[in-house]
Amino acid sequence: MTYVDGGWQHLVDQLRVGLDRAGVPVVRASATAVRPVPDGWAIDVGEGDPITARTVVLAVGSPAAESSLTGSATPVAGPAVEAVCLDLLLDRPAPTNSAFGLDVALYCSPHSTVARLAPDGHGLVSVMRYLGAGEDPEDPGTEQDRLVRFAAFAGVEPASIRDRRYLHRMTVAHGMPVAASGGLLGRPEVRVGPAGLFRAGDWVGETGMLADASAASATRAAVEAVAHCAKVDA
Repeated sequence: MTYVDGGWQHLVDQLRVGLDRAGVPVVRASATAVRPVPDGWAIDVGEGDPITARTVVLAVGSPAAESSLTGSATPVAGPAVEAVCLDLLLDRPAPTNSAFGLDVALYCSPHSTVARLAPDGHGLVSVMRYLGAGEDPEDPGTEQDRLVRFAAFAGVEPASIRDRRYLHRMTVAHGMPVAASGGLLGRPEVRVGPAGLFRAGDWVGETGMLADASAASATRAAVEAVAHCAKVDA
């Protein structure tokens, strides 16, 4: 597994640098719909003129977000994975211990031991409790106390905690592969119905989980989109 110095923002920043160097225009707008037109696709952006393209890759997060844009049902491989999350900033390097609950789905990992995610001399520890299907978190105080106690079990001294970020309910993945839906092979493919429309996300394609699935499906969607353009131009 690869961890990135600076976190996900570093990847976003480098993507923008690569786009600028390649001369790819970046348009900041809120899409309201994606619809077919004679020469490809139109992306409605509120009161502005639609953006037209021969191919479109939808990387919009969830199946529900995709459905809201296309106006059609989106296949789903399984239920969303959700968790209660707590990031702890420590006044010292993080302990090297990781911990995983068996009877209760708890998780504690010191990612700052392998990547630069905290100021020099400090540490960052991420603690989570995965929620069951349809389960609601308890009150924030109860959830945070549980996660801090689990972090202490993994070697984090409560007195070393200098700051924290709490997320009461976070979507970890937008589709958990389940046997009833065919597992990884049952996840939606990158092609979306009519030619020239593709999707990418952590719930798309038969390869990987979490960020790996997002990257694999994005790569596949890009390859398919380029092939589609070449076919149209031929």
